[in-house]
Amino acid sequence: MPQVFEPLCTSTITAMSEEYGAKVTEAVAHLSAMRRGQVAEQLIEALIAVPLFANQESALFHADPHAGNLFYDSESGELIILDWALTECLSREQRRHLALLVFMAGLRDPVGAFSEIEALSQSPGRHNSEQAQTIRSVVDEFFRELPLRHVPSAVDAMRLLQWTAAKGIRFPSSLIMLSKVLFTLDGVVADIRGTGVSVAYTVARHGLRNWLQTGTLAGLPLTMADMVKVQCSAMFYCTRLSIKAQELMLDRLLPPLAAQH
Repeated sequence: MPQVFEPLCTSTITAMSEEYGAKVTEAVAHLSAMRRGQVAEQLIEALIAVPLFANQESALFHADPHAGNLFYDSESGELIILDWALTECLSREQRRHLALLVFMAGLRDPVGAFSEIEALSQSPGRHNSEQAQTIRSVVDEFFRELPLRHVPSAVDAMRLLQWTAAKGIRFPSSLIMLSKVLFTLDGVVADIRGTGVSVAYTVARHGLRNWLQTGTLAGLPLTMADMVKVQCSAMFYCTRLSIKAQELMLDRLLPPLAAQH
């Protein structure tokens, strides 16, 4: 980030260091496919993984990561993140439920996803049957429309949140802003690398690397009970896929059978 020179700042001037580089999508255009993939992962780590694994109770993240705010120095390999006027914060508890939602979306677990979305809403635990029914119907529709061969990603989890918000369920502004960040960053990453760079995989690898270097899960918002919950859900992943495949097969067979009769 540009360094602020506080002694030179006034009420109308912010004095900062001059940073050298070019718009990231242009700066990497001449690089190899492998190198562009590394830059894409560098972006995901800096803008998503670092805030999610922050040790602080409240983690700050850049809320406007379009390509014009992201400079890259191809000589030094340095990523420069500009324009921090728009930022948001996520509490540790929000990061915990958000991480679980990404896991549950990836595991195609509608019950687990429902639980995490309800926890992330602004009125969790109120026993509002109407709200619960709304969330449950959105979650069921979301998983029903997921193609069988599609591997749900972090972007899909945020899309599920947006679908729920569109039905009138209220969420903290920081979560809505994070969904915007992920969609924006997903577009930038696609421009740099194309397909093949997973946000969830890069974030998980960042956490694993921290664990190997420090020997602790410092910054990981999940508890041991959460890890057990994820493992239990994973045990039924293949069963969910099998049920989905059977439903698709029935959908294809029933119209021809009905036509014969």
